[in-house]
Amino acid sequence: MNGLITAFRTLTILPVPGRDSDEMASSLPFFPLVGALIGLMVAGLAWLVAGKYGWPAGAGVLCVVLSSFVTRGIHLDGLADAFDSLGGWTIQRRLEIMKDSRVGSFGVIALVLVLAAKIVSIARLAGSGNYLVLIVPFIISRIMQVQLIVALPYARAEGGIGRKFVEGATIYHLIVAYIVGFLLCFAAGNIKAILIAVGASLFCLFLAAWMRRTFGGVTGDLIGMGSELLEAGTLVVLGFMV
Repeated sequence: MNGLITAFRTLTILPVPGRDSDEMASSLPFFPLVGALIGLMVAGLAWLVAGKYGWPAGAGVLCVVLSSFVTRGIHLDGLADAFDSLGGWTIQRRLEIMKDSRVGSFGVIALVLVLAAKIVSIARLAGSGNYLVLIVPFIISRIMQVQLIVALPYARAEGGIGRKFVEGATIYHLIVAYIVGFLLCFAAGNIKAILIAVGASLFCLFLAAWMRRTFGGVTGDLIGMGSELLEAGTLVVLGFMV
């Protein structure tokens, strides 16, 4: 169970007792489970704010605040850094820009658009009483994190935080993550959630090809960007389906 402990410590701020896994990649199959727990927390807050107090817009804002807090905002940080790096003309320059702690205009625009998409989508779903389905985007985005990690080499020659996950990742980790994630999606949102997850997986293939061409592989920031785009995109799709 050390892999589960590592997954929680990597993806959340939740205090989990125990020892981390010696093999960081062994945590990958548990990523969808961690996503489901985050989604369950979001769904519970949406039910409380929108269901009990009749404030869907407030639910949208507070749920985004909660999910950002629980994850330490690491994926949002990756989103901003990755979009800022698009101003570079070469792979090396893009990787250098991503390491800069400052946020530029591209990063700010990406953050605003993604956060707005999340807020209005959660508000719409909460307002319609579809609380349980709010778990689905958090599961799907964590499945796709594993897909990117397994599909791509690590882009930085000098290494980085995500390197230990990427270098030890195998197709086995992805298969287990898919099985666990798809079962959780079905439990939270029935067959429609499975179809959305399949669509997200296909999109992730194109995203991985773009990352390989644009950055030479994947980094922690790019994993965060992919996670945020898929999470927000899934919320928007679910919002349209209400």
